[in-house]
Amino acid sequence: METNKKQIYNFIKLHSKATQNSGVSTQYLADKLGILRSNASSILNALVEEGLLKKLGGRPVLYGLSEGDNDSDARCFESLIGYNGSLERSIRLAKAAVLYPQKCLDILIAGEQGTGKNLFARTVHQYAESSGILKKEAPFIKVDCKKYQDNEIRLIESIFGDGNKGTDNENYYKSAAGGILHIDHAHLLGAEIRSRLCSTIEQNQNVGFEPLIRAEPMIIITCETVNPAALKDFAKIIPFTAELPSLAERPLKERMELIQNILTTEAARAKRTLTIPAELLRCLLLYDCLSYNIIQLKADLRRGCAMAYLRERGSGDENLNLYISDFEHHIRKGFLNYEKHRKETEEIIPLDYHYTFSASAMEMSTKSRRQYRGFYDEIDKKAGELMERGINADEINLFLSTELEATYRQFWNESVSQQINKEQLINLVNKDVIEPVEAFLNDASAKLSRDFSPSVFYGLCLHIDNAIKGNVSKQLMSVPQMSAIVEKYKLEYSLSLLFITGIEKIFSIKLPIDETVLITLFLLSDDPRVGTVKRPVILFALHGNGVAASLANMINSIANFDNTFFCEIPFAQEHTKTYENLQKHIKNIDRGKGVAVIYDMDFLAPMLNTAAGEIGIEIRTIKLPITLSGIEWSRRAAIVSDVDTLSQSINTTINGYKKSPKKIIVTLCTTGEGGALQLKKYIMKYGDMKDIDIVPLAMANGELLRNKLTELQDEYLIYCIVGTFDPMLFGIPYIPVSDVLGVSPKMLPEILRFKKQEKSRIDLDEVFAYLKEQLLNIDVKKLRNLLPPIIEEFNEKITPMSIDTEVGLLIHMACSINRLAGNLSLPVNIRKEAIIKAYDTHYKQIRKLVKPLEKAFKTIITDDELANIIMIVNKL
Repeated sequence: METNKKQIYNFIKLHSKATQNSGVSTQYLADKLGILRSNASSILNALVEEGLLKKLGGRPVLYGLSEGDNDSDARCFESLIGYNGSLERSIRLAKAAVLYPQKCLDILIAGEQGTGKNLFARTVHQYAESSGILKKEAPFIKVDCKKYQDNEIRLIESIFGDGNKGTDNENYYKSAAGGILHIDHAHLLGAEIRSRLCSTIEQNQNVGFEPLIRAEPMIIITCETVNPAALKDFAKIIPFTAELPSLAERPLKERMELIQNILTTEAARAKRTLTIPAELLRCLLLYDCLSYNIIQLKADLRRGCAMAYLRERGSGDENLNLYISDFEHHIRKGFLNYEKHRKETEEIIPLDYHYTFSASAMEMSTKSRRQYRGFYDEIDKKAGELMERGINADEINLFLSTELEATYRQFWNESVSQQINKEQLINLVNKDVIEPVEAFLNDASAKLSRDFSPSVFYGLCLHIDNAIKGNVSKQLMSVPQMSAIVEKYKLEYSLSLLFITGIEKIFSIKLPIDETVLITLFLLSDDPRVGTVKRPVILFALHGNGVAASLANMINSIANFDNTFFCEIPFAQEHTKTYENLQKHIKNIDRGKGVAVIYDMDFLAPMLNTAAGEIGIEIRTIKLPITLSGIEWSRRAAIVSDVDTLSQSINTTINGYKKSPKKIIVTLCTTGEGGALQLKKYIMKYGDMKDIDIVPLAMANGELLRNKLTELQDEYLIYCIVGTFDPMLFGIPYIPVSDVLGVSPKMLPEILRFKKQEKSRIDLDEVFAYLKEQLLNIDVKKLRNLLPPIIEEFNEKITPMSIDTEVGLLIHMACSINRLAGNLSLPVNIRKEAIIKAYDTHYKQIRKLVKPLEKAFKTIITDDELANIIMIVNKL
């Protein structure tokens, strides 16, 4: 049994981890531990004299851990890149193994070659020392199985001693007592020797549970995934397996951190500042390190730095420039992975920056903005830089082809950001360019049913002007690249081809075939299909000339979301032509999540519903008969004698638009209308839905049901569907029939109004099964027995909670207990004092309710955490 002194010290150490060493008062300590205040005071002063505690000041005086014993152990793993990302679970497992009561548990570290297994093992040792589980300078003995491949029997003798010879000359297990025995490259061992090693480890595991400091060592086995059989054997006897991800499995942000660490280290070694262009940095971020992972990345970067150092060794410049020619051929192929990781790469490494690495940090500086350059000038400049670095023609073409679109966008952004108007344009380009470009875009707009922004016009004029001046380059794209664009955007390409042919005739020049593809890219600059996130869009389909266009353009210019489009319908146009135009517009503007069409004439609704089925795009229709209403108002104005009568007529029409449609509930059954009708009668009797009508439907055919719901939506607002299946149409809320008939009738109004979900739908066993996988510091079975009844008491004694709040509170408290039990800190609640003061009664009740948890898991729930619970319960 612990002495009062040890109990007090352990209590303060635990409290310190939970509250970031905020300190405890003598009275608080005495109340929590149930000892006399005078005894607590004398013990606290004795611990201060021993240097284990210190007085934090204030009134009353608070006691906390001394500086030397504070929470340094929590920061050991932070030196590992990915500690809060791809390595988070493995670190959590390692901590749980080290902090296991009475005796550390052994760990198996698995991963591909070069994933950092040895570094991870060393960090586990550092953590065990920092957390006080191992003594300072505790032994860390490493046994490399590589050395015993020719004599595997000798491995067992070296680790555990040769019992037959009765000698302890080589007994790594004994030498590592009170520390860690690290068995490396265990995947190299044969099946027989693995079996013997596992049996011997298992025997030693069963010796007992004496504290690690005076008994057997903690064992860490590192094993490569190349030998699944070995992993399986070791996993049978090792309680925890920490799996380290390969470099390819890590997020690119983590790989960038690794690159930064390596380059800053090399900068320190060379005593130079390393400068690297964004293009090369992207190659380093994206090339495949399939053989040796982080080891290969480190070796490749060091080789490149060494080559650059050799090249500029005598220059005397403090700045060392790295070029793509300094690196191996396989690194240059990193751009082949660019398309797959385009968005993430551009977020991490923007092109328009310089990157420098010193001994302490990486810095980014914006490139100086240059005067307008043509697209080909930019490409030629890059090609020249690569040629100067000794890159061969094939590699230059590979680099430029993969950079093409990024370079195009950079050129595009610079050209359109100049806010050129036509008057300025005449001073910048050949005036004979402007008219054919304008005619081309007008023709493309009509044939593609797409409007082009002024940016497209200005950018295209600048580009064509450069082309006719001879600023063209050799073929930039490979044949497959060009074929892919032509195949995907046939109409845009054919229009561009006609345009280029016309330009060649006007200016008596011959342009390369790449030009047609580049002009196609211009036509795609404003295309919602290209490079956008999937979202629904709006289409105004209105009669008249300029009505829909003006409305859509005004909305886009104000809202700036570019998600509103138009289709203008001439009054005299045949219905067949109208239908074709609607289909074409909807196909062109769809961004993958459907189109909401606002229309003015009744005959358009069936057209749009038919189009949805034919082209496979979700279409929703909203009637806004503004044109017909305007015509009617015009007629009224022609016959009434005063403006007041006209105003009243217009207001009557508009108020008709404002009036909310009648709400309905649809009862749905696939077995016949009788079931839906009975469901309707039940809801009418018990549902208390006087403001809502109920419509029974019996339809198993999805298409018929869609059509019927569409008809109903024209007249009603469908509040929800209650039935035997969810048709998942139009975003209408669904309530299963089991929720209606499976509860007391008095609860039905709440269910129909979405105020309460039946608790039986929450499977607590499922919730705790999930928590068991996540919470490694506590007995989840014990928590399963204790926590739900406490949550029920919260409902009864504090305040009734929704099921969502209950589940959220349950998971929050489970995770908090797990962190406290694992000696992990909890976040500080900066509103703690104000919350406790405002909810003093709740605070006192909750303190009593959580005592069984504190007792069961030998922990203390801090006031910060109690304030968090109050916030959850009261939805603060």
